[in-house]
Amino acid sequence: MMWAAVIGDPVAHSLSPVLHKAAYKSLGLTEWDYRLLKVSEDSAVATIKKASEDPTWAGFSVTMPNKQIILPALKLSELARGVGAVNTVLPGLRGTNTDVEGIVRCLEGYPARSAVILGARATASSALAALKKLGTSNISVCARSFSGGGSITGASSRLGIPITQLRIGSDQMMAAIAKADVVISTLPAGVADQWAEGAHAVAHEGQVLLDVAYAVWPSKLAGAFASSGAKTIPGTEMLLHQAVAQVVLMVGSTPDVEAMRYAMDRARA
Repeated sequence: MMWAAVIGDPVAHSLSPVLHKAAYKSLGLTEWDYRLLKVSEDSAVATIKKASEDPTWAGFSVTMPNKQIILPALKLSELARGVGAVNTVLPGLRGTNTDVEGIVRCLEGYPARSAVILGARATASSALAALKKLGTSNISVCARSFSGGGSITGASSRLGIPITQLRIGSDQMMAAIAKADVVISTLPAGVADQWAEGAHAVAHEGQVLLDVAYAVWPSKLAGAFASSGAKTIPGTEMLLHQAVAQVVLMVGSTPDVEAMRYAMDRARA
């Protein structure tokens, strides 16, 4: 039996098993299994190395806190190297990033000349790479700190994308949001709620907000944008499309996207 899994800590909340199992079912892969493994930073590298020795292992979906800690153990794709984070590990200890594809799929078709990213860590770096693919030329990033390993500043340099650094919650942040075509919040669930009132005052019709947090939907931030006429996209859309891309890499076939969406929606109901 071939198998794959999601690795992270915490991981009990993950919808990846629901999505991948729905994909396998749609492809008729009755002998495939998808597991949920609680794996901390301390054991992440050992876990992927052990799995790589198993010929029935098809890959790992990688969630926090392991998206950056395992990089030195992997043969990175050009995209993953640029982003500085992986969410997918494949046989041969190959690491790549389908979060970028997930974000692109959420935003394609909308104007994206200018953007604001809330947050500055791994998912924010994926958002930066996605905006590059979408042709965005004016990007502001809002965070409390831009220092330390794994910051978006490293991705900015590696990807060749200049960013404007703004203090999160500042008047400058609100001014940037007012002018942006796209706003992407990569902050954990509830963190951006404190700026919802300010965002409501500057958000407007024609804008798009992608809030990658999906534990509660709509978030207060999404509600503020929606009430101002903006389009809001939940993080479940990003989750869905990054999972589709992972299945293609692990299985070699394209699954039924709507079957995966249906399974995800049922699991969340």
